[in-house]
Formats: sequence, C-alpha cells, structure tokens
Amino acid sequence: LRAVNLAQVLHLLSDRPEVSDAAWAGRIGAALKAHLEHVVAHLEDDQAVPNNHLVAGLVGLLVVPTLVPALRPAVATLPGETSIRQRLLTELEGQVHPDGLSFEGSVPYHRLSLELFTLACVVDLARGVRWPAAAKARLSQMFQAGARR
Repeated sequence: LRAVNLAQVLHLLSDRPEVSDAAWAGRIGAALKAHLEHVVAHLEDDQAVPNNHLVAGLVGLLVVPTLVPALRPAVATLPGETSIRQRLLTELEGQVHPDGLSFEGSVPYHRLSLELFTLACVVDLARGVRWPAAAKARLSQMFQAGARR
C-alpha cells in the first residue's frame, strides 16, 4: 500500500519540477522497484488462509506499474498482468461471501479489503479494463455490507 500511495503521488505530481528531477525520481523509482520485487518474491499466498495481505500485494503489483510504467519489468517474473488481475478477482470471490461480507468477520478488515478491491477496479476502469459482471456485483455487495456496519 505504501508503494501504491507513493506511485499515486508521483503520477499526480509528475509535472512538478521537484518530481521531475532525474536524481530524485531515480531514487524514488529504485525504491519502488525494490518494493515490487520484494512483494513478488514474498507474495503472501502460502498462508494457511490467504487474506488481505495477499490482496494488498496483488493490488500493488497491478496498480504501481500502471502508474509508473517504467516499473513493469519489476513484475515480469509473474506470468503477466492479466494473471495478477485474475488472481485478484479469484481472491475477491474467495475472500468475500456472496452477501458482500469479508470472510475475516472484522469490520476494519472488511473496509480495508473493500478499499483495496475498489482501488484495483477503479484503476482498471481508467485503463479501459472491464471487470466481469460477477466481480462488479461482489464489489457492490461489499459496499452494501459496509454500509450496514
């Protein structure tokens, strides 16, 4: 999430002279690259029950290279961007019950997962990538469930 936030700031402020400074941008880019490589190497999908840690990692791997295209090679060790998205959609279906509640049974974790899945969906929509109807329906159910809590 830290890398996603930093990438968003870089993207939003990319026309500012402070951000376009090559030395400064190079240091930030190197830090983001190292972070993505760490996430790729330590993706939390081997836990007893994959949870929002895995979702956060997948969202970072999807969003950061979208906002900072030069970082796409940092996630090249995975089968591809579509596979990251598909894994994320699989987790949406697996970690969220049909009624929209997170399997973790925690309101804060539900809201965190909702924010993560929403971020990935919004970034994909901005890129012209449409999520399947079932995934959008599950995300909508998450919003409704969150409103009831």
